[in-house]
Amino acid sequence: MLIDQTELLYGNTAYERRYVGYFDVLGWRAEIENASSDPQRIARLAAFPRMFETAKAVAPASTVGGRMTTFSDNVVVSIIADPNYLSSWVRIFAGIQISLGLMGFWIRGAITIGDLYHNDDAVFGPGLNRAYELESKSAVYPRIILDPQLDELTSLQVNCVASDTLHRFLDPFQADFLDEVMATPFKQDFIDHFNREAGSNISPTRLSFCGNDWLKIFHQRLSHELIAADTEAVREKYQWLLLRIIPRIKWV
Repeated sequence: MLIDQTELLYGNTAYERRYVGYFDVLGWRAEIENASSDPQRIARLAAFPRMFETAKAVAPASTVGGRMTTFSDNVVVSIIADPNYLSSWVRIFAGIQISLGLMGFWIRGAITIGDLYHNDDAVFGPGLNRAYELESKSAVYPRIILDPQLDELTSLQVNCVASDTLHRFLDPFQADFLDEVMATPFKQDFIDHFNREAGSNISPTRLSFCGNDWLKIFHQRLSHELIAADTEAVREKYQWLLLRIIPRIKWV
């Protein structure tokens, strides 16, 4: 009997059905150029992918065993698909959007569900192909879109999701959602971890700002990014998010 040489060389493995998130940063090339050789600016860039690890401090227990792979500003995060935790998982990424926005990083990404091989050494599979396709071709603006071909995501009911004519996407920059997130008690070790990774000095007192205060901070940051943008295409992306935030701010 002939022995399959491929099996002898590689053994056998299989895909897992996983929730898959794929993300990158708007203007990453410019961020690197602006950082030059400044150690503090380089440390800020290095903190970007590690912020996804910070989510473990507030994630449901089932997500702690998830996987993360990074390359430059590309981040792939996945966990075993379990409907009991889909809403929590999506909300975690809405929270990461907020945290990264405070650091001046505006992410674009996609969330899908699919077959994936993901361990400490490699990540590949149809699920990653689909997430990358959505992020690169459909997300366009600094937002995280939900796969429009999956009922689990098109029917998902969470208060940080919005939609346009083509896509549903995470929309955490709302006063009510920000109030809810910031009202959740943060453990000191989480705050310490955030400050260490972000190079910031946020205290529990500063975290007590109301949602409207945070919207003003995001407005200020985005306005600066809009002015500094070096191409019309990049300006349009910042402007898209800025125009969503402005009507939500109470100025008095």
